[in-house]
Amino acid sequence: MKGTRAIILFVVISFHYSCTSDSGTGCTCVASINYDANADEDDGSCRGCTDESSDNYNTCASVDDGSCETGIPDPIAGCTDPNATNFDATASSDNGSCKYPELEPPSEPPFFGTIFLDPDIITASDPTTFTGLTPAGQGSRVMFDRRVNDFITLNAFLFDATFDDGLTTEIQVNPEFETVEDAQIEAEKYANAIGRLTSGLRQRVKTVWIHKGVEAFGGGNDNILIHTGQSLLYEADGILEETLVHEATHTSIDPDHKDAPGWLAAQQADPTFISTYAQDNPTREDLAESYLLFIAVRYRRDRITDELANQIIATFPNRMAYFSSLELDMHPIE
Repeated sequence: MKGTRAIILFVVISFHYSCTSDSGTGCTCVASINYDANADEDDGSCRGCTDESSDNYNTCASVDDGSCETGIPDPIAGCTDPNATNFDATASSDNGSCKYPELEPPSEPPFFGTIFLDPDIITASDPTTFTGLTPAGQGSRVMFDRRVNDFITLNAFLFDATFDDGLTTEIQVNPEFETVEDAQIEAEKYANAIGRLTSGLRQRVKTVWIHKGVEAFGGGNDNILIHTGQSLLYEADGILEETLVHEATHTSIDPDHKDAPGWLAAQQADPTFISTYAQDNPTREDLAESYLLFIAVRYRRDRITDELANQIIATFPNRMAYFSSLELDMHPIE
């Protein structure tokens, strides 16, 4: 019998799926380069920068991959003095290459002394790094007193002065001020003034001696010597801070540089000394007489006249370059 055979083929295709991903361990930190989206348990393998001080520190990285970026560019050497003819605005490290306008060099020192030239290089209205004064009782201290031109032992009033750059100084006040209250007034006054000096100038000022009397200040021996009667005269002329710069140069810069080959070479290369006081005492006074005017030209150019600035530059361009090369800490002036 003829007929039509119908063959119906049913093909069943089965799909298997799961509503959850395969479980496993791996890096679960999405900020890491080896993040594993399928991991549900972190195995400590996340890679990235693990240095907390870096700009791209990865808080969940366990393995450092060498990608840390400090954000601190390499220093660029060049002339950093804006008064120089070859000033390089991109330079971050002075290499002593600064050159200055061609001026007629003097054949003789142009000044007698430098602290008297301008009262505005550092003023009482400038910021101070002085942060506090702590009375420390009285104690036996050996102090130099110009009134007797000798060291004397006194039961001095003692005060610990602190500054915002971490430096500290013990201020020793002659008991002739009679009361701790009066001694503290003097200590605070001069701690404030000394705090206007740069950190580089205060780095070796471990003690300050304060006496009455009209006698010259002094520097050296990790110390600054002050006579308050003379201070009143300096203050009347507006040069208290300028005088303290001079004395602090003796204390903090002289020990390492007055006999340094680079400094002696600068002395020889410059046309003359900045003052007759420096010329008469080249080893003892040249640094202190010169450094104040370096600050004036380099950091206080807007406070001095063009005539004074040009005279300074023409007199000691090599000393200027030497001071720049030291890269001393200029806080709080800069």
